[in-house]
Amino acid sequence: MRKTFLLLVAALSLVLSVDAQTTPTRGHISGSRTSSVSSTRTVTRVQDRTTFAFLMGWDGLGDSPFNGLTSTNDPYGTKPWFNSWQLELGYVVYEGDKFSGSIGIGYESDVYKFDNDNGGFIYLDRNDPSGKATMKVMSELELAAANMETSGWESRLCTRYITIPIAVDYDLTEDFGLGLTVIPGFGFSTSHTGLKYKLHGDNQSYLRDGLRGYVNPIKCDIRFNVKFSVLNLFVQVSPLSVFKDTDRDNVYPTRFGFMIKL
Repeated sequence: MRKTFLLLVAALSLVLSVDAQTTPTRGHISGSRTSSVSSTRTVTRVQDRTTFAFLMGWDGLGDSPFNGLTSTNDPYGTKPWFNSWQLELGYVVYEGDKFSGSIGIGYESDVYKFDNDNGGFIYLDRNDPSGKATMKVMSELELAAANMETSGWESRLCTRYITIPIAVDYDLTEDFGLGLTVIPGFGFSTSHTGLKYKLHGDNQSYLRDGLRGYVNPIKCDIRFNVKFSVLNLFVQVSPLSVFKDTDRDNVYPTRFGFMIKL
């Protein structure tokens, strides 16, 4: 949360600094009238075409692209959780009377909370007899045999991506419109991604499993949004599974939330 907030502040600072640097002042208009007007028009065009978006919402995993916000009774089941964050900086490449198109770059962090009703401690068994890495719930007997507490666990999956949002927007009025965005992305690993655990609310960082090789490194989400001035409602789904080379390669993310777009 703290890092996401700092990224938001940094992105806003960048937008504001670009605006300040590109706005012409009287001192700069020292050449010919023609060159000054031309420069001002170019600067204004660049400013007007730059967009910034901050998205936040609930996320979950499901066995189809559209049911990730409903819990399933298996180790992959998650509860809808308000822990999906995205930052996007875009540039409008086409602008008509109603339609506009843009491309940008973004950052996305998604944390999925596994359903504690399944037992809490979810892990990837890489040595399953089936020969495939298998997501499992550790039983109370297994937890006791490993000298671990038998209750109070919270399991989460954290994924992070660099994204390239490609959007088409249609404005019915100045303050109301619709949008469709295709979002290819590339995952990256840090000390905070993968399977993470809490015990009675305390982080157990020594148990983190980075899941290297088992999380799909690419994504291509589809987002639909309804615009109300700068505030938007959005739904974001994916035809690509979060996992690969496991017993379940059909685990899809779903997100629903709010977008502030400037």
